Amino acid sequence: MKMGEHSDCAFCILTRVQHSGLLLKKSFALHSTKWSKRFFIVKEGFLLYYPESEKKTFVKRGYLNIHPKGVIPLGGCVIEPAADLGQDYMIWIKNDDFINGNLSLAVENKYDQDKWVEVLREAARITWDNTRMGESIIRDLETQGLQLNKEKQSYVEKLHVETIALRDEIDKNLELERLNAALDEEKKRLENMIKEFQKEHVNMKTEYEETITAMKMVQQDKKALEDTTEMLMENLSDLEKEKKKILGNLKESEKKNTHLSQATQSLKQELQEIEEDTKFLLAEKNEIERRLKENEVRAQVLEEEKELICQHSSELLSSLNDLVAQRGLAEADLRLEVSARLEAERQLQSAHTSVQNLEGALALVDVPGDGISDSLRSKILPDVKKLRKFFEQIAEEAKIDANMPVIMKNSVYAKKAIAKRAIAQQIEQSRMEKAKTLGGLQNLDAESPLVENESTSTSGAPNLPLVSEEERL
Repeated sequence: MKMGEHSDCAFCILTRVQHSGLLLKKSFALHSTKWSKRFFIVKEGFLLYYPESEKKTFVKRGYLNIHPKGVIPLGGCVIEPAADLGQDYMIWIKNDDFINGNLSLAVENKYDQDKWVEVLREAARITWDNTRMGESIIRDLETQGLQLNKEKQSYVEKLHVETIALRDEIDKNLELERLNAALDEEKKRLENMIKEFQKEHVNMKTEYEETITAMKMVQQDKKALEDTTEMLMENLSDLEKEKKKILGNLKESEKKNTHLSQATQSLKQELQEIEEDTKFLLAEKNEIERRLKENEVRAQVLEEEKELICQHSSELLSSLNDLVAQRGLAEADLRLEVSARLEAERQLQSAHTSVQNLEGALALVDVPGDGISDSLRSKILPDVKKLRKFFEQIAEEAKIDANMPVIMKNSVYAKKAIAKRAIAQQIEQSRMEKAKTLGGLQNLDAESPLVENESTSTSGAPNLPLVSEEERL
């Protein structure tokens, strides 16, 4: 019902009634035979009657008007059906305390008469003594209900505390599982890195062995070239001796016989051939010396590469040992950090709950003189807010400290990447210098292709390809 809809809305209440309906009521005037139709309501030991028009309002809106035309207490009354005064179905309500006499009502049929008599007799049982007894029983029940509510509240609080403890335990278990998973992933990553380093170490060892084998082959080639050079030098000395001998014989033959021109000419041709052979042997000697120098340069380059490989291998072994040591330290530090972080989170959660409880208690105390005063509340609330802000700052710092190991790991990886890049640049620079040195030797080979082919066929060993340190890594 909207406000202002009816002038008596403030005097109406929504309630349940035992029975209601239209009845004929005889006037209380002495010797009067006037019957009036009224709307009667039986409500909790009272019989209320209204004008006939009140029935429509009650049926339509369901509200009980608290301003009836009359109220009759039914407690201790005698209700009897009757037939008199021109009415076949009457109801008498008798009580010695009624000032105006007994109340006479009339209905239209027997069913309504029986129904009203039953309802009125039931309501007449509500007397003052019964009401007082019922109120005492209600108070006892309310006391028992309050006691039960207190016990229920205590049980609920215990259950709440146990629930919070169980939830904290579950959160701790989840956090530990997450950290264990992170540790397992880190462990797998370290194991993969160790396997990669081991594979790289094996590869470098293989390349080192191949380099040693190549150096042995170079030494063998060098020894073979030295033997060939000695043999050529012996042949050259023999040719010189033979040349001197032939010249001596030629001079003797010229002195002895001037007629041997043809023999002299043949001897000159042989001498010319011997000189050509001598030139060829000298050229071959120069080529052997050049190849010997080239092999010495190549052996020096291989020696430098061997030193670089050994140095890089030792660095890899040291870094591998550092990683294994850091792995153990990282796991121990991570466990300590996890335990400290869990303890800090637990204390922070407890302090946060205490601050919330304190704020809630301060917000609930609104009645002056009943609890904390306004001045004391105005002093405590800023301190509570500062305390809350302090705990939030501690939580933020804890998050930053928790993220620190990742930042440190990134810095370590960045430092190692920079060191590796510097080593690669150094190797590339040395490789370029060696390429320039070998480029000059290759230009000499291009100027004398015939000598190159002959020297290759003489030595019997192919040119070894130079492999840079960067390609090996």
